[in-house]
Amino acid sequence: MSNGPDSDSQLPLKRQRTENTDRTDLVRSKIWKSWGDIVLQAESTLFKVNRTVLAQHSSVFEGMFSIPQPQDGETVDCCAVVELSDTAQDVELLLAALYDPFHHQPKQPFEVVACMLRLGRKYEIDQFKDDAVSRIRQAFPNRPEPWGEVSKIEDRAGLVLDLLNLAYETGLNTCIPTLALRCLEYWTLKDLFTGIPRPDGSRAIPCDAIKLTLALGSEAIREAQGRSFRAFLSKEESCRASCGSDHIVSRKRYQYGFRARADKSYTTGVFIYAYLPGFTFQGVAVGTVSLCDKCAQEITTSAEYRHHKTEVWPNLPGFFGLPEWKDLKDTV
Repeated sequence: MSNGPDSDSQLPLKRQRTENTDRTDLVRSKIWKSWGDIVLQAESTLFKVNRTVLAQHSSVFEGMFSIPQPQDGETVDCCAVVELSDTAQDVELLLAALYDPFHHQPKQPFEVVACMLRLGRKYEIDQFKDDAVSRIRQAFPNRPEPWGEVSKIEDRAGLVLDLLNLAYETGLNTCIPTLALRCLEYWTLKDLFTGIPRPDGSRAIPCDAIKLTLALGSEAIREAQGRSFRAFLSKEESCRASCGSDHIVSRKRYQYGFRARADKSYTTGVFIYAYLPGFTFQGVAVGTVSLCDKCAQEITTSAEYRHHKTEVWPNLPGFFGLPEWKDLKDTV
């Protein structure tokens, strides 16, 4: 039998008849090693692999295989069958990474990263789990530094929301505040709760706990950004009223442009995000007003801006009903 798919790879495989089952709906996966000595079953898919390969990388599998298998247990192709509760897709991705040294790429699809994190955590395969965590933290760190550029995970529609769900599911708690903030920057609550379309036609939908987190954050951020930017708008020497640029508008319209975003149902936009590391006001549109370079410079060099910027990062988890940074711990 070959190592890869062949003409009968999708035909049902019969197990040895036992008291528990006589199923004939099982199919063989592409990962079917002729020298394998164990068969894993995930959903209705079978994988013939090697105990030693699994045990070498996973202490969970090592412990599992150290327990003697029952003599009358189910077999396929003369190999004992171990049923897993994971999806067939996740198991196939995990085994592909174990058997193929060239499988790891500088940029991975979300599905691979999610599998490496979920199963790396579950089966104690630290190198996979750590790789997945580092890819997410690279873009969404728990430190006040430039963030938000996803360079180690293939970008696609709905990615940030999928990453937020994954972080919550796996206990990567210190990435939740920045992921939640980016979701609110990209989408309205209505968009998020009804689902963000993925390229394959499915939808990324936040779990119930994440819906509550996003709702709390939306309200808290709206209040905070209103307090923050009213400090700028109350100043008679508003840079927008006197910048002299081609985009000059009245101070009243300038105020309206900010307040329209701060007071209505918009979430973050430029406001709280403007106070996080790496943000620049240049080229930013606020309401119906575009900020010229001089206005952007005057805002970002003002004492008020510096004061608010020092306050926002420490308070960011609190916007989402989470503990302070020092108390927010990962359980991944």
